[in-house]
Amino acid sequence: MSTLATPSYTITALGTLPGGTQSVAHGINALGWVVGTADTADGDFHAFLSAGGPLLDLGTLGGKTSTATSLNAAGQVIGQSETATAALHAFLYSARVMTDLGTLGGSNSALHGFARGAGDRAAPAVGSAETVGGATRAALSNSGPLQDLGDLLGGDLFLEQ
Repeated sequence: MSTLATPSYTITALGTLPGGTQSVAHGINALGWVVGTADTADGDFHAFLSAGGPLLDLGTLGGKTSTATSLNAAGQVIGQSETATAALHAFLYSARVMTDLGTLGGSNSALHGFARGAGDRAAPAVGSAETVGGATRAALSNSGPLQDLGDLLGGDLFLEQ
């Protein structure tokens, strides 16, 4: 009979962004890098990446807030950010650049996770986006603009985070 080893975990305080008072983690990859949301000195909430050092403020798409929901083994970060027009758009953060992935013609979109797990470097990101008619549809991004995944029943499709 084999005995399984009890997993060992370490809890690490991530800290905050400069002048902020709180942070919340939303995702971690196999390298131990963490993404989430933290408040700034101005009281806004920004997406962050922690790769073992101080939190890196990922900024926004022109608005006041953003949140990072997941990251993959390549260090690409996905999430949602407010734009200058107060819409919420899905983003991809890669090579120190936050890219607006748009919507499906509507106002808002968000990416929630990577298909096949956060550790897969080639996995597309999945989430939801509004259409021109206001329907919420499943959406996919292969490091580029969102693609409509359709629905099964002819109605809105909601993805839970």
